[in-house]
Amino acid sequence: MATAPGSPDRPIGQSRSWTGSVGGGRAAGVAEAARQRALEDTIDFVDDAEAYSFAYGLRTPRVVVSRGLADRLGLDELQAVLAHEAYHVKSRDPLKIVITRAMAPAMFFLPVLRPLHERYAVGRELAADRRAIRASGTSALARALLNVGGGPPLSDLSAAAAIGGPDMLDVRVAQLETGMEPELPHASRLTTVISATVLAAVTAALVWTAATMAGRGMSDMMM
Repeated sequence: MATAPGSPDRPIGQSRSWTGSVGGGRAAGVAEAARQRALEDTIDFVDDAEAYSFAYGLRTPRVVVSRGLADRLGLDELQAVLAHEAYHVKSRDPLKIVITRAMAPAMFFLPVLRPLHERYAVGRELAADRRAIRASGTSALARALLNVGGGPPLSDLSAAAAIGGPDMLDVRVAQLETGMEPELPHASRLTTVISATVLAAVTAALVWTAATMAGRGMSDMMM
């Protein structure tokens, strides 16, 4: 399960709108799971043996489901996966992830933004997992996470984390085991100090510039 920015409002790669012809007998299960999560008009199917799903799209988020996922998971596991993705769709997480990811290079002089983005991305995955747990139970989501492979072979999507992929799996499993959101790492003290110092310097420069321009304006009015 993943959140991926992708290109807004159009199918990705080999994906196509849901037609009900996926994976033989698995088609009915996926279609039923999609209906239960109010995603029946939001599913794109990828004819790929790798098992994965992710949300994409900036203005109108959609969910990609691979044939491998449909073939490998049972109905309760598919429902857990789609409950997770439904959370991303309703929260418009692909757009939020794009914004937070873009801030780090755009404001490179604030190094704290990169670890903050990573923390935010993990937090969204954990929140989506909690929604899936409430909808389908812990065991169904755990089986879905552990029984599927890596992620979508579409590197241009920059997917935050694929279902069963290694990037965030440890913290997600920890949440499943304990029933509590795990403590996420904070930005280092040095990174925070550097960012705070730079931000203070930039703020002071802006205030000085504004005050100087205002002073010049007053002088011109008096002349």
